[in-house]
Amino acid sequence: MAATAGNNCVKHISVLRKDLEQFSNSAPTTNASIRGQIMTTLTALSSELDRMEGLIKGETNVTKREKSTARNKDLRAQYSELKVSYEQLGRRRDDEVAAQSRQELLGRRPTHNATPENPYANAGQEREQQSRQQGNLNEASALNRMGNTLDEYIESGLASLGDLRDQSTALKGTQKRLRDIAVGLGLSGDTIRLIERRTKGDKWIFYGGCLFTLICFYFILKWFG
Repeated sequence: MAATAGNNCVKHISVLRKDLEQFSNSAPTTNASIRGQIMTTLTALSSELDRMEGLIKGETNVTKREKSTARNKDLRAQYSELKVSYEQLGRRRDDEVAAQSRQELLGRRPTHNATPENPYANAGQEREQQSRQQGNLNEASALNRMGNTLDEYIESGLASLGDLRDQSTALKGTQKRLRDIAVGLGLSGDTIRLIERRTKGDKWIFYGGCLFTLICFYFILKWFG
């Protein structure tokens, strides 16, 4: 029912608000874990909103349909607001991490309180030190960009997983209708069972692909998170 889907959306929104507050107050080292959690909830909320909209279209009671439509519109507005807040907070946190890394690297630069007798004696060492610091800054910037790219990949993967889940639900309903049609057309039980075995094999391929994707995400987070 649309009302149940709406209640699920409210729960997701409540979780998102808590996670965003935690993300705002958390240390930079927890970025990867909390971001993955927020993106998962955002994807689940988006899928639930789409499911709610589909249920609304099938509602025959005009009053309930109008009420559910207004509620869906309000929930989508909250979803958009939370998504924008997350993106802005993520960019601000990335800037903070980059600035902190730059400050730490610059803080390692040695200071000289006394002027040496020969001002050019350590010129070569200073140039080498500056070159090393610049290399560290470039490395930190590259790691930051890599983290952002991984976040985008994870978000895209979660969205694809949600789409596949919705497609699986739709295919189950289609399979049942096709079975009823096949029985009505007089197809033999052996033919129907053969089709079902083929469908079952495709289902295992689908689950295997999902498992492989999750394993890839795990190792990506383990190596680069």
